[in-house]
Amino acid sequence: MQAFFAGVSYGDRPIQSPESEALNKQKEELKSRVREIDRAVAGLVPLARSGVERPPVNALLNVERFAPVKARKVRFTIQKTNLYEPCIDELEVFDSQGNNIALASLDVARSASGSKVEANRHQLEFINDGKFGNTHSWMCSEKTGWVILEFPTEHTIDRIAWARDRDGKYTDRLALEYVIEVTDDSENWQVVADSTDRRSVINIVNGIVDPGPGRTGNNVFENAFDGDIGTMTFTTNSGSESAPQRSLLALEEGAVHNLSRIRINDIAGNDNNGRMKQITVRVTTDPDADLTARTYSDVTHLSVKMFSGDADPLPNIVITSNTIEHLDTTHDGFYSIVFDPVPGATGIELEWVNEGKFKHWALREIEACSSSPEEPINQTGITTLDSEQQAKSKSLLQEKKNIESRLKEFSKSRTVFGGIFGKPDPVHILNRGDAEQPKEEVAPTVLSALGNLSLSKDAPEAKRRLALANWIANPKNPLTARVAVNRIWQGHFGIGIVETANDFGRIGADPSHPELLDWLATEFIHSGWSVKYLHRLIVLSDTYRQSEQIVAHANDKDTEVRLLWRFPTRRLEAEGIRDAMLAVSGRLNLKTGGPGFNLFSSRGGLSGFPPISKFKGDGLRRMIYAHKIRMEPDSVFGAFDCPDAGQSVSRRRQSTTPIQALNLFNSEFTIDESKALAKRIREDSGEKVPAQVARAYWLAYGRDPQPDELADAESVVRQHGLITLCRAIFNSNEFLFIP
Repeated sequence: MQAFFAGVSYGDRPIQSPESEALNKQKEELKSRVREIDRAVAGLVPLARSGVERPPVNALLNVERFAPVKARKVRFTIQKTNLYEPCIDELEVFDSQGNNIALASLDVARSASGSKVEANRHQLEFINDGKFGNTHSWMCSEKTGWVILEFPTEHTIDRIAWARDRDGKYTDRLALEYVIEVTDDSENWQVVADSTDRRSVINIVNGIVDPGPGRTGNNVFENAFDGDIGTMTFTTNSGSESAPQRSLLALEEGAVHNLSRIRINDIAGNDNNGRMKQITVRVTTDPDADLTARTYSDVTHLSVKMFSGDADPLPNIVITSNTIEHLDTTHDGFYSIVFDPVPGATGIELEWVNEGKFKHWALREIEACSSSPEEPINQTGITTLDSEQQAKSKSLLQEKKNIESRLKEFSKSRTVFGGIFGKPDPVHILNRGDAEQPKEEVAPTVLSALGNLSLSKDAPEAKRRLALANWIANPKNPLTARVAVNRIWQGHFGIGIVETANDFGRIGADPSHPELLDWLATEFIHSGWSVKYLHRLIVLSDTYRQSEQIVAHANDKDTEVRLLWRFPTRRLEAEGIRDAMLAVSGRLNLKTGGPGFNLFSSRGGLSGFPPISKFKGDGLRRMIYAHKIRMEPDSVFGAFDCPDAGQSVSRRRQSTTPIQALNLFNSEFTIDESKALAKRIREDSGEKVPAQVARAYWLAYGRDPQPDELADAESVVRQHGLITLCRAIFNSNEFLFIP
């Protein structure tokens, strides 16, 4: 049975409604327009291998344009990445009409040197499935490798697009050096694009170190680009509060780099007072930059100073303590420092204050851009544009920016915790129930004693659930209708025709009225599985409309009323009692949906679970919205057999204990609701005691008091006050029991 739900997980997902479907449709239209803009802008990018320098590779999107060529196969060979095994998010191949002909839905075959599959992600089939994002990308099994797409027929192509992550969340595993080849039916491969004409990313080639005085300890900057540089070790003071350490990292000589982002790990950590220690990041073109050690006072800010040649530091590149929280922390724990590009930069200087032992630091990533963000060529990668092209580029990019702002608003849609459906995981028989000892794989199948439903192991997730649902709802299923009818009967009478509602098997109880159970199940099926019809059938029956009066000779034979010779009296459930008290007092908050309210002021820790005694606002909602704590019952209504939701029960037990009466008479909740009920009664009926008593009976019991009840209640009000009468009403059997 587990295999039927192997593709189902749970989490937050958007609420599905006509409004959300309309928004999703609009969202997809906007995304489609963004892709059109990207293609239009990409059309201005220089042709590959044309002698014109192209921008560096980008994790978000790379477009390779070339002269039209006939192709039956496309081969993408990756020779080097910035980190780890390469990953490609959708390889698109476009014909001369602008159509993506590489989609798997067009019967395009794919092959690769090897694939590294992680938790159903990065499979080879994702290379051309038409879906974007890291979870739908292909990952090579080695640091170098290739992938081939083969078309059913020969096509004329002129553009290929690829990326590391179209969603922009990941920048590692990016192909830095690569070759793209095509071949026609002749099997003669020719190169149409490669990375040789792309501006290279920054390579650190040497380091200058000033150890400074005092006791020292080693710290390490590690190379993030395999093979480009080694590890630079430098020393810091581990005991002295003076002598900050500095280091200048020079960039590859002769390269022109316009830095816009530096990512570092553990920004010098925090001092004992929780303040961030200072680190200064400096870009310089001067290899003889001053490295004299300096002393700083306590720092509470991160300073990023940018230099260009001999110019003074660029202003306003300081992130103060009140904006440090806005640093972009990525999934791997590194911090991004983003700043305006510095044209012509050839070095990075990091400077920090030694206020104790430092952690292990790593220079993780340094990116370059081609010009300032205000210029369209920075985003399009175009090095030469005429005025008409610039105007077109600015217009397209502004439209894209506006669309992306709207898409961010769409991402704030309401969500619900529910089922999330994906590709089913394989399910195995477990040796002695141990998940670490899987045996043969099993297919989705029901127990042979209950039917013959069985699907293949490769059946898709939706087909599995649909088949199971059809089997469950089949009128010939011996259990579905009987179990459903029994549950509904239990809701009306407090106990089902089969007492063990969770167990219709051999160790379960026999039905008290087996023919009635079968007849009700048949009626339920013939009504089209109408729950409303079944409710109507039960409540209009003579059995349901019986009195609760006890008959002596019947009671002698059936004290538990299993044969239903009278209507069985039972107490309200804990939630019903609390909700009824709030409703009668006029304070019930009928707000629906959303997060629940707390019954405890804190959830564990050193303070434990101190109960809340005064409720207001959301705390006055129905108790179904209360946040449940396992093994920690509610301080008042936990005494009324209110479960803690730690495990499923088919029917709540009903106990009678002194603590129940004490809670309902002395708890702060009862006193508060009694005061609220008394206030409501006075507002409705004035200060005359008989009128107050009559109103109290109408609100609590829905009837007028009998003469003797009126006399007794008047006496209580005159001697002890109206609030005391309200507390007594909340404790009365007529208020707490059905009927």
